[in-house]
Amino acid sequence: MANEDRRLLAQNDKPAPRVEITYCTRCKFLLRAAWLAQELLLTFEKELGEVALRPGSGGIFEVTADGEVIATNRAGEPMPDVAEVKRRLRDRPNARSGTSSARGATRSARGENRSPRKARRAFSSAWY
Repeated sequence: MANEDRRLLAQNDKPAPRVEITYCTRCKFLLRAAWLAQELLLTFEKELGEVALRPGSGGIFEVTADGEVIATNRAGEPMPDVAEVKRRLRDRPNARSGTSSARGATRSARGENRSPRKARRAFSSAWY
């Protein structure tokens, strides 16, 4: 097995997820899709096996992980927010890093059980 294939199997022998971002070419969503792909790769660099950009049409912007829809703008929903996509990807029940409840227990043990809004507010107020 090559070093590059190390992402395919983790400690618990589950394959690394393949994230696919389908974007509308006519709507010029490529830049947004590329930006989201970059954010996911930077955030989950060791957990993801692949991030793919897939051209589409009809105004679509959809993020899937291993075929499971994570976020979409179909059915009248708003455009997926980067933070929301990251949260949903992290909290998937079949994610390699474990379930969200196990991660929450670790966070509370370290005293990091703050909501993202409160943490952001505390961070931003330190700069003023």
